[in-house]
Amino acid sequence: MRAALAVLAAGVALAGCDVPIGTLGAVAPRPLPRDVRLVSRGRRVGEECRWWVIGVPLGLPRMEHAMAAAMAPVDGVVMRDVRVFSVHPVWGPVGRHCYRVEGEVFSAAASP
Repeated sequence: MRAALAVLAAGVALAGCDVPIGTLGAVAPRPLPRDVRLVSRGRRVGEECRWWVIGVPLGLPRMEHAMAAAMAPVDGVVMRDVRVFSVHPVWGPVGRHCYRVEGEVFSAAASP
């Protein structure tokens, strides 16, 4: 019984979590021309992570890198209805801290 409780406690201690930290109406990494037409490419998710050892971060994740990861596969230029999460997928003496963004990605329409 003690072994089972120890395994359960270890599983809970090492289990990750994610915490919503904010929402953004729209995000564009650079200014867009006024006459640009946007085409929705659907909802996308991007993530940026960094490791830490015994509580000491080995660099910090950056939200703009998470947004770039979400937009890059579809050449996105704008994200709308963005939800930002702080994610800790691994806990223990060694772990990770991540930022995850989720939102609708738009790319620029081709010129006629």
